[in-house]
Amino acid sequence: MVDTRPASPKQVKFIETLAEERELSSEHMVRLRNSLATMTIPLASETIKWLMAQPKMQAAKPEQPATTVQAGHYAIPGNDGNAEHDIRFYRVDKPKAPSKWAGYTFVKVQSSDMWYRVGKAEAARVLSVIEQDPHAAQMLFAEKKTRCYTCNRALTDATSRERGQGPECASK
Repeated sequence: MVDTRPASPKQVKFIETLAEERELSSEHMVRLRNSLATMTIPLASETIKWLMAQPKMQAAKPEQPATTVQAGHYAIPGNDGNAEHDIRFYRVDKPKAPSKWAGYTFVKVQSSDMWYRVGKAEAARVLSVIEQDPHAAQMLFAEKKTRCYTCNRALTDATSRERGQGPECASK
C-alpha cells in the first residue's frame, strides 16, 4: 500500500533549508519549489536524502574575476531561450563594507514569491548572460514584473515603467 499522506510542515521546512544550503541549478530549485505543495511523506524523505547528497553552497570568492553586473533585478530567457514563454527572474546582491560579505556576489532566482540562491556554476552562467546586455535584462524585468529593476518596488506611473525605475532610484 502506497503512503499518500502529505509531507509534514517540518519536512517541508527542512527541505527548504537544505535547498538553500546546496549547490542546485535554478531548474532544480524551481521544480523542487513547485513540488512541495503536493509532496507525500515518502517523497519528502527521498528528497531529503537526495538533497543531503548534493554539495554544499559556496559563496563566490572575492579573488575570482569580478563581474560587471551591478546589484539589482534582472530577467533572462530560460533554458529554451524564448523570452516570450520562459523567463527567469534573478536578483544580484553585492554587499558593501563593513559587511563580512563585502566583495562577494550572490545570485538568487525567483520561484513564486520566494528568492533562492543558485550555485556557483549557475550564478556564473546567469551573470555571463546578463553581462551581454545588462540594461536589456533590467528592462525585461521591469516590463514583465512592472517593478523597479533596482529596488523591486511597484512602478506606478507611465514614466517610471518606461524607464524601468521609480523616481527615487532614477535620481541616484
